Parts: sequence; C-alpha cells; structure tokens
Amino acid sequence: MVTVIFLEKLRVKELKEAEDEAVSMARIIAEQTTRAFQGADLAMRVGLDLLEGKEAKGVPLGDIAVHDMLRTLVVNMPQIRSMFVVDAQGTLVNSSREFPMGRLYLADRDYFTVPREGPGGSLHIGAPLASRTDGTWTLHLSRAIRRQTGEFGGVIVVAVDLRYFEVLYQSIRLEGMSPISLSVSDGVLVARYPLDDTAIGKKDQLASFPREWPESHRPVAVRVEGGHPGVVAYDRIDQFPMILSVGNPDANALEEWDEFSRTVTAEVSVWVCLLLVAAILLWRHQDREDALAREARQTGNRLKALAAAAMDAIVTTDEHQRIVGINRAAERMFGYSHDRIVGQPVETLFSGHCPLGGNRFDAPGKESVDADPGNAVEEAVGLRADGSTFPVEMTTARATVGDEISHSAILRDISKRRATEEELNRSHAELRDLTAALQSIREHERTAIARELHDELGQQLMRLSMDLSWMTERLPGLSSKLHQRATDMMQVLGTTVDSLRQVTTRLRPPILDDLGLADAVRWQLDVFARSTDIAVDSNISVGKMDMDKHVATDVFRILQESLTNIARHASASKVQVSLTTADGSLFLEVRDDGCGMDLEGGIPRFSHGLVGIRERVLALGGSIDMSSTPRNGFAVRVQIPLVKPELPGDQK
Repeated sequence: MVTVIFLEKLRVKELKEAEDEAVSMARIIAEQTTRAFQGADLAMRVGLDLLEGKEAKGVPLGDIAVHDMLRTLVVNMPQIRSMFVVDAQGTLVNSSREFPMGRLYLADRDYFTVPREGPGGSLHIGAPLASRTDGTWTLHLSRAIRRQTGEFGGVIVVAVDLRYFEVLYQSIRLEGMSPISLSVSDGVLVARYPLDDTAIGKKDQLASFPREWPESHRPVAVRVEGGHPGVVAYDRIDQFPMILSVGNPDANALEEWDEFSRTVTAEVSVWVCLLLVAAILLWRHQDREDALAREARQTGNRLKALAAAAMDAIVTTDEHQRIVGINRAAERMFGYSHDRIVGQPVETLFSGHCPLGGNRFDAPGKESVDADPGNAVEEAVGLRADGSTFPVEMTTARATVGDEISHSAILRDISKRRATEEELNRSHAELRDLTAALQSIREHERTAIARELHDELGQQLMRLSMDLSWMTERLPGLSSKLHQRATDMMQVLGTTVDSLRQVTTRLRPPILDDLGLADAVRWQLDVFARSTDIAVDSNISVGKMDMDKHVATDVFRILQESLTNIARHASASKVQVSLTTADGSLFLEVRDDGCGMDLEGGIPRFSHGLVGIRERVLALGGSIDMSSTPRNGFAVRVQIPLVKPELPGDQK
C-alpha cells in the first residue's frame, strides 16, 4: 500500500512538472513569437509613416525611392518575406522584392478590403495563404494609408514567412514536447511544429482552449483526455490576436516514471518483506539513487558499445599493469581472445619497451580521467600471439574511481603506413638518382658536342679561311667585284668562327676546365653584367683548390640558372654573388633586389629552373635555402660538401 501511494505521488509530481514545463515553454516561445511579430509590425508602421511623409511631398507610391525604403526596412528581418504597397484602387504598385513591379490587381484580398473599411492605422491580420510558386505559407499584416485629407490612399502590407516560426519552434523546443502551434484567435492554424501543411489555414485548432482567460494574462494549462492524454499550455501573443499552444503528452512526461514503477513493482513482489522494513529508511534517497544507477548503467553500456565498435584497438590495465579488458579490434590486432589475455601482464602485447608501463602520471584526485602528459602519440612494437611483431602508435589515459586506478591505451597498427612511407622515400631517392644521372649525362654530352664543334667544325672553318686568303693573294688580276666578294666571304667566315666559339662556350666554358671554378664564375659574372647592364657585386674567395669536376660543373650551372632567372624575371638593378669555403663545404649565395616572389607555399609549380637548382644541390648531398617576398628581392643560398659524391652518371 505504501508503495502504491508513493508511486501515485511520484506520478502526480511528474505530471505537475510536465505541466510546469509546458507552461514555461509556452511563455518562452510566446515571447519569441511576440518579438518577431512586433518587429514586423514596427517595420510596417515605420514604413507607413515614411509613406505618408512622401505622399505629403508629392512622391508617388510607385516611385523607386519607395522601393529603396521598403528594401531597407526588411533588411535583417528573416521573418519578413516581403513588404509591398497597394494603391487606393487595389493595384500592386511597389514592393521590396523587385522594381519596377508588374501591375497586379489585389482589391479582392482581405488585407486590402478590411483596412480600407476600418479605422485608419489599425492592424489587420489576414488568413494564411500558400504561395502559388513554391507552396510556402505566408501571413499578411496590413495597415491603411491615409492621405492628409483623411482619404483612403491604399495599404502597406508585410508578408510574414511562416517557415521562420517553424524553424524557431524546432530550435527551442524541449525533448518530447509536441506539437507547438500558433493560431489566430478564431482557431485558424498559422504555424506548427512538427510541420503539417495539410492543417495550415484550417480552423478548430483550439478545441481545448479556455473560453475565459485569466485577468493576469499568464499562460494557461489545460488537461486533454482521450486517445493521447496530456497537457496543453496556451499563451496569448501580446498586441496581436494570436494564441500559442505547447503540448506535452503524458507518455513523454511519465516515461521515466513507467520504467521506475515497473522496477519497483517487480522488486516489491519478490522482496516484499524486506522492502516493508527498509522502505522508511530508503524512501528519501530512492529517487536519487535510482537516477544515478540508471545514468551509470547507461554510461557503462555506451562505453562498452563504443569500445566494441571502435576501429582502433583499446587495451585497459589495472594499477599493477595487468590487462583487465580489450576490445574486438585488439583481439584481431594481437591474435588473443578476451578470456585468454585478461590477467596477463601488459608487456605480453609488446616487444621490448612497453610505453604503457611505469609511473606516467602525477597523483590524481579522488575521481578523474587524465590524458597522457603532453597528449603525445608514442610509437612501440606490438607482439602478436604467433610471435610476429608490427609497429603501432598509441595514446594513453588514466581513470581514477575511488581507490581504483586503471590505464587505457588506444593503439593503431601503422604497418601499412610505414611501408607506404618507405616506398615513397625509396621512390623519391630513385627519382633523385635518375635526375642526377640525367644531369651528368647531359653535361657529358654538352662537353662532347662542344669538343667536336671546336675540333672538327672549327678546324674546317679555319682551313677554309686560310684557303680563301691564299687564293685571294695569288689572283691579283681579279676584278673588283670578285675581290669584294672574296673579302665578304672572309668576314662571314670570321663571324661564323666567332659564333661557333660562343656556342661551344655556352655548351661547356673552356675556362671551367682550364682555370677552375673561381675564374669561371668571375668570367660568367662579367658576361652577365655586360649583356644585361645589371650591376654585379661579387665576393669570390675559394682560391686555387682541387675540386671534383662534377661539383664544380654543378655549382657553375646553379650560378648560370640563378643569373638567367634574374635576367628574365627579377627586374633587378643589382646582384650580389658570394662564393666561399668553410668547414669542408662550399657556399654559394646569389641575391638580387628585384620584384621577388611568394614562397609561402613552396616553389611555384612551373618554376622548373628553381626545381633544377634544388635537385642539383640535393644530388650533391648539400642543402639549399630560398628566401623571398613580393617586391623585396630574391636570395638563394647553397651549401655543398667538398667530398666527392657518388654519382649515378659515373657509375653508368
């Protein structure tokens, strides 16, 4: 009997709380709805005052200034779909949506006829209308425009988008409260959540609405019986003939009570004698304890389900580093069943160092969950049941409940990622070796071509020049025209020899092989300054030294490519070049004061010259640094070890 009385009191309490919740929610939603309508009405009243002022100044209602005014009024008002003006004859003459307007006759609409017959400035709320284009529902608020003579001058209308209220009600509703409805005082439904387009615009929506509203104008709760019993809270929309209702069904309000009552009833039937003795002592704490127990069960079930469904392996140990649980992903990863591994030392799952062991945390509070200090991801070597090893990365955390301490680790097999990284690094190395080999072959071919041009074609041209000179000297009786032709041929041969010398020099400067890198750099800087009129400031302090020919060639080519980029793209007026040695390395720096470039995202995609410089440096085992910002010049700094690198081109 005591249990029945207790459950009934608890049921009444739950229903009362549900009623209070419905009333509170009705008050909150009514306030939000009132603000939305007040904002729309305020915009309309401001527009009405401005229209009457413009009418006094002789500005017609269809003027573009009226259109701009209407558009300004509806800005930042999501509840307003449009604001428009209808003249005294019922013709649509202006709107906030478009200008100019097509002439549309609206004299038969209630938002026109009612303000025309009513007192000036009074608010009229029409019936909701569905759009003919997209089917959305709209509620029209209108006020009459009165001329200075008092005559009827038309109406100003605000089209309120009812979808705004449906979204609003959805965003602020409490779990389980439904439906939320907004109706005109005569019972016509205006907006509803959950959405039901078939009920919008229909009457009989306020069947349980109290006919006598209390003088306090506070929300009223009405109990509804029948197929779906519950409570409905009503509240008026201030200053507007509208009513808001919020439903809270008993099924939602008594959900926890039903579960609790079934539990208590089952326990009473089995342990009636014990409950009769303990009921007086436990009654005051029963509600809170049951709520905590339900929450603990739900939390535990959620955590178990989450761990079971996790794609990463999860291992949990006690304070003595013995395994107390693993999830299915961990079973698949290590090859152990849950029953087989529980109770084993955590070192069973690792080869060598075990990141989960040891004192990794400071002393916690009474109950806490602490992440690994620094929240670092560590790597370790996992050990499967069959003895095979594999790389893993893991994060750890500790949980403390009372005096019990447990450690958890989330592990991920990174074997495939390691293999992919190694393959990618190997591919990069192969591409770099191939690039170095191609550069070496290219340099060899350029040298061979330059040598053949100099030895073969140069000698032939020189012999032809000598023969032509010999022939001219031994034929004194030549006519003046033939003598001039021979002289011209000598000049052409001389020009050809010079051109051949320039070509062979570009292919392979002889000075690089004959005098070394330092003199070749000085010569190249002199040629660059004379051909571009760009001032060059150089510091060449490498002296005479035995340098590997591949290093010298690549450094010279890096300088040539840098100077070529400056001449083509930099628009510079001055270039600074430094070539020095220190600590067994060669240092080259080329800097200009040109337009620069943006290197924040790395070397641009089509900057093949810069990419070539980088690849030459990396092939020599050196390092490169490029720095530049737009309009602040460009600088490239290269460091190359003077130990001869192993070049694939030589091996070939």
